[in-house]
Amino acid sequence: MAVKSKFVPLSKAVEILGVSPSTLYRYEKVGLIRAHRTAGGHRRFSVDELSLFLEKMRNSFKYSQLEMPKEDE
Repeated sequence: MAVKSKFVPLSKAVEILGVSPSTLYRYEKVGLIRAHRTAGGHRRFSVDELSLFLEKMRNSFKYSQLEMPKEDE
């Protein structure tokens, strides 16, 4: 039996990710995250996909903050 993902509107999605609506629109536009559309054209975001995206962003940030060892001159 397939588990159906919960979908949330833009207002909840930006709250989950901690970004502005315009940032989330940009993420969607460049393909970093997908929005599903209702019959009325409203965006809905998968909670599962938002969670995965957030985890990837956090991991990416952690690794980018690591200080690289300096080479001996």
